[in-house]
Amino acid sequence: MNIINLSVDNIPCASWPIMLAQQGEYATTQVKLNYQPWIDEFGTGQIILYVKRPGEEMPYPVLLQTEDGTATWTISQADTAIRGQGEAQFVYLPETGAEKSAVFSTFIAASLCAPAGDPPSGYDDLLEQLTQLATETLENAENSEAWAVGERDGEPVTETDETYQNNSKFYADLAGQRANSAGYAFFDVNVETGQLLVRVTEDYPFSFIVNENQGTLEVIVNE
Repeated sequence: MNIINLSVDNIPCASWPIMLAQQGEYATTQVKLNYQPWIDEFGTGQIILYVKRPGEEMPYPVLLQTEDGTATWTISQADTAIRGQGEAQFVYLPETGAEKSAVFSTFIAASLCAPAGDPPSGYDDLLEQLTQLATETLENAENSEAWAVGERDGEPVTETDETYQNNSKFYADLAGQRANSAGYAFFDVNVETGQLLVRVTEDYPFSFIVNENQGTLEVIVNE
């Protein structure tokens, strides 16, 4: 078995094709990708390989064997049916978003007797599953944004949205308004900067003191 080892941090440039096999050969070469860095950075997810055979416009997805952060592509007869230079790309789909490797070149050497092969069976079903997965990933990301800050894709949610006046930011602002109107300080945390915020109205200036007995920071609101 010919083993070709790759890493997400070391994908060959497109001008240096990876020799996969001779035309018609199959099950004699494996391409192994170490994608543990993606798992460490983005969390668990699904990894897929897209393969475009020489001279064809449409790539097809290949399901990979995965174990301990390594994805294995066993070269099939369909992969080597056409001689010449093709392309391939790994795509990683964590819970939110998508990460892609660089597109790399593949090469199938000529053979005097090479039976033709078609893309793997179930291609249409697999493509539909991948499309559904990508759609669900996008929807999950938009839902998380809506429940957190009341926006979808950067735009405020509408009155028909279930998160309208029913998200974390709305209740935080509402609590701040009620606290201010009663003459109290309201604490909040900026999750982007890690800063502690204190909200009061201009009618109620405030100052900080340190309670040395209890080791606490206190806010004095002056009416």
